[in-house]
Amino acid sequence: MNWEALSAIGQLLSALGVVVTLAYLARQIRVSNDAAADANRLQRAAGVREMQLALSTNEALRATWYKALGERPATDAIARRLGLTRDEADQLTNMGIYWQWLHWGQWASSNSPKDLAELAHLIEGFYALPAMRVVWEEASEVQLLDPAFVHFVNSCLARARASVTS
Repeated sequence: MNWEALSAIGQLLSALGVVVTLAYLARQIRVSNDAAADANRLQRAAGVREMQLALSTNEALRATWYKALGERPATDAIARRLGLTRDEADQLTNMGIYWQWLHWGQWASSNSPKDLAELAHLIEGFYALPAMRVVWEEASEVQLLDPAFVHFVNSCLARARASVTS
């Protein structure tokens, strides 16, 4: 074997090394972008949960917020279905929305089969409770959640109803 053949083999191996390195870097950039997107989603969910918690626990803030919003047929429906006052229905709605955003954050960032099964089990039990079920069915804020998450929750609830009736 001569020096030119060895040089050609070396250049080929170098080029292969560059391709492997670039593929590895592309994968690392994708993983990093996914992690940043997860952190962004979780931070957004945390911010919404903080506001929902404040609205649940601060009567004056809740009164001001809902006065500014005006008509709220969903609140009236929740109050009627559960036998609550309008303020109690507002408080319950904010608590329910807090949980919905907590679960959305988990759903949006953890999609391993084990994580989704754990979340589905939790939703099937917790959202089947009358207060959570009514808030889920009536609160207009559910429309703000990712449609795929809404479908996931509705599928969980359908499974829970089917297991109760069978």
